[in-house]
Amino acid sequence: MQIWGDYYLFTSLKTLGIPGDSTTFQGGIFRSTDYGQSWTDISGDLPRYDAEDSLFYDYWKFDVHPTDPDMIVTATTRGSGFDEPGVYATWDGGLAWDFLYMPAIGGWMDSTWFWDPYAFDIQMAPSNPNRVVLALVDVEISNDGGLNWNPAFTQPVGNGWKGNGLELMNTETVAFHPTNPDIFWVGYDDMGLFRTEDGGNSFIRLDPHMDPTIGALSGIDAVKDIQVDPVNGDLYISRYQGSQGGLLEDFSAGGVVFSSDLGDTQMDISGGLPAGRCDLVLDPQSGAPGSRTLYTAIFHHGVYKSTNSGASWAAINSGLGNNAQYAWEIAVHPTNTQVLYLGLNSRGRGIPGLYKSTDGGQSWQSVSSFPAGDVLSLFVDSGDRVYASVTDNFDWNTDGGLYVSNDGGGTWQEILNHSRIVDITRHPSSPQVLLAAGQPWYKVGNDLGELYLSSDGGQSWQVISDGIRHTFFNFARFHSLHPDSLYAGTAGGGLWFTADAVVGIPDGQPIVRDFVLRQNYPNPFNPTTTIVYHIPRRSHVRLSIYDLLGREIMTLVNREQVAGEYSVNLNAESLPGGIYLYRLEAGTFRQTRKMVLLK
Repeated sequence: MQIWGDYYLFTSLKTLGIPGDSTTFQGGIFRSTDYGQSWTDISGDLPRYDAEDSLFYDYWKFDVHPTDPDMIVTATTRGSGFDEPGVYATWDGGLAWDFLYMPAIGGWMDSTWFWDPYAFDIQMAPSNPNRVVLALVDVEISNDGGLNWNPAFTQPVGNGWKGNGLELMNTETVAFHPTNPDIFWVGYDDMGLFRTEDGGNSFIRLDPHMDPTIGALSGIDAVKDIQVDPVNGDLYISRYQGSQGGLLEDFSAGGVVFSSDLGDTQMDISGGLPAGRCDLVLDPQSGAPGSRTLYTAIFHHGVYKSTNSGASWAAINSGLGNNAQYAWEIAVHPTNTQVLYLGLNSRGRGIPGLYKSTDGGQSWQSVSSFPAGDVLSLFVDSGDRVYASVTDNFDWNTDGGLYVSNDGGGTWQEILNHSRIVDITRHPSSPQVLLAAGQPWYKVGNDLGELYLSSDGGQSWQVISDGIRHTFFNFARFHSLHPDSLYAGTAGGGLWFTADAVVGIPDGQPIVRDFVLRQNYPNPFNPTTTIVYHIPRRSHVRLSIYDLLGREIMTLVNREQVAGEYSVNLNAESLPGGIYLYRLEAGTFRQTRKMVLLK
C-alpha cells in the first residue's frame, strides 16, 4: 500500500510451534518498507500461546489504517478461547498492542447458546476507518475504531429476532400451525428449532444452546422432521446430529422429542428406540391428541411404531429382512392410514428401494416395479397416487428421477429427470400442482439445484428458483393455510419465501418453459465434450451430429424422454478435426449449434 508517497508491504504467516513449548512460536504479522527486501516482525506483545489447550494463536487477518501505517487492527484465530482471544490494535507499528474487545456475539446467537471468538476476517472501511467489521460465526460492526461493537446479522423484533441475511443457515424443514397462519416452525441442520409468531418477520430461538441434551438424547443439534397435531398443535420432532455430522458419524445419533407448548420445551419420547437418524410421520387420522400413532424409520435399525404418542414403541420390520437397516424415508396415506410406504437408502448398493404395507406396518412387501436405488423423498396423495424420487447412489449420485404411480405402486412413470430430487409435495387444494426440490450434490453430475413447479401433474415443469441466490435446496413446501405461499430451505442460505410462484396459474394448465440446447463444453475440445439440453415436457428427442455439408455423422439420442435436463458425452476420437454441428429435435422444437474439434 502507498501512504503519503511511501510504500508498505504487510503479510501474516501461519503460526508454527511445538505444543507445550510457548517459546517456539513462529509466525505473526510482518511489515516491509523496502519492497520486500527485508521484513520486520511487528507482532510485538500479541498473545501467542493458549496454555489451557496447548494451542498457538494465529493472526490470519488484519487491516491497516488507510492513512496511518502504524495503526493496525487484528483478531485471534485458533486457540481454545480460555486465555486471551479477541480484537487487538496497535498505534505505534506493532511495538505495543492493546486489547480492544472479546467477541460476545449478540442477538439470538448469544454466548449462552454458542461462543466462538475466533475471527475469519477483520476490515476497516477505507472511507471511515473508525468503522470496523469483524467476521466470526456472525458479523459484528464497530463505529468507534473497535471499542464498542454491535451484531450486524440480526435485530430484535418484540421477543424474537429478525435476520439480516448474514447467517450461515442450513434449514432442514418447515411446519405450519393447524389454525394460526402466522405461527410456523423451522428446523435447522445445526441450530435447532425456531418459531415465528408473525408470519416469518421474526423468529424465536427455542433450543437453550447449541447441541442441547434432551432427556437421554445428545449430539442432536439438527431438527429433521416436525409433525404437528392437526387438532391442538402438539409437536412431534425428530432430531439427529445433522447432515455433516451424520455423514461423518454414519447417522448414528438421533431420536424423537415432544412439545405441548409450541416448542418452548421439548421432552424426550425415544424410550425403546435405538439411536439414529429418524424419519418421522404422524398418522393424522389416529386417536386423539396425546394418543396419536407415530411411525419412524431409523437408519441402521428399521421401522418403529407408537400408538400412544411416543410413550412406547415397537419394531415393525416383518418382510424387510436385512433391508430394515436401510430404512430412510417413510410416508403414510392421508386417508387410508393402514397404507404405508418405506424408502430405503443402501448407499449405492443398487437394491430395490421401495416397500409398501397395507396393514399399518405389520408386514411389508417390496414394490418390485419401482426402479432400484436409494429413495430420497416420498409423498402419498389421496386415492392411489404416490410420488417417489430415487437416485443411483446417495453419496455419489449421477442418475435418478422423480416417479409417479397412479395405482398404489403397481406401475410407475418417470415425470422429472434429475439425479437428486430431495423433496416432493403438492398444492393443498390443487392436486395437479406439484412442487419439487432438486439438489446439485457438490457438483457431482450435471444436475442443478433448482425448484420445479408443475400445474399438470408432472407432465411439464417450470423452474421457479431463478431469484434465489443460494440453490443447494433441502426442501420446498406450500403453506398449509396459505397455499400460494412457498417456502424453500437451503443448505447454507437460510429460508426463502415467495407468494408469487403459483399466482395466476390455472389448475390443470401446462406451465410452458422453453426447450434449451446449451453450448457444448469444453469447446473447442479434443476428443470428448458434453452436450446439455433441457426439455420442459415429455417429448421424442433426437440429438444428432452433422458436418458442415449437412451430412449426418452420428445420432446420440433418439428416444422419448420425460421433462428434465440431460447431458450427453460425445467421444469424437474417430472424427477428423474441424467444425461440426449438433442439432436437437424435440416435438416441434429445432435448434443447431456449432462445436470445434481440435486435433
